Amino acid sequence: MDKSDRKPGMALAVKRPPSIKSGLPLPSYTHYGIYEGMLQGCEYVIHYNGEFFDKLNARIEEIPLSDFHKGDEWRIEDFGLKYSDAVREKSLQKARSRLGEQKYHPTENNCEHFARWCVTGVSKSQQVIDALKAAAKVAAVVAVAGIGYLTGRKRM
Repeated sequence: MDKSDRKPGMALAVKRPPSIKSGLPLPSYTHYGIYEGMLQGCEYVIHYNGEFFDKLNARIEEIPLSDFHKGDEWRIEDFGLKYSDAVREKSLQKARSRLGEQKYHPTENNCEHFARWCVTGVSKSQQVIDALKAAAKVAAVVAVAGIGYLTGRKRM
């Protein structure tokens, strides 16, 4: 879907590049919001605010589209659905109903959970699922390596 096809109630996704914040490496991730449309001559998006490591006081707010994407590559996200007028209207209504909310949680209620819930009714973050799967694989490799090391040591 082309960016120029955006309409109120559609989810937007912006790819954030890897970076360094507070001396810590930050991986690439995708930030999500709901396109609100043109208000007083400016395009707005509803999203969870705050930077990746600074979500203590994160809340759902409206911001200009340009502040949402910050010059990074963005796209319309459909979460596998076809956007009808009814889906878009309901999505925007849901997003607006949560303005001011401060219930951010990185694995249980983040920007992707919010946007996907607005559009599909399902609160889910594929990024969290993928990260947990990757962490489980690393943990399994470390466990197997540790067991191999412990069982392979010579006994005295």
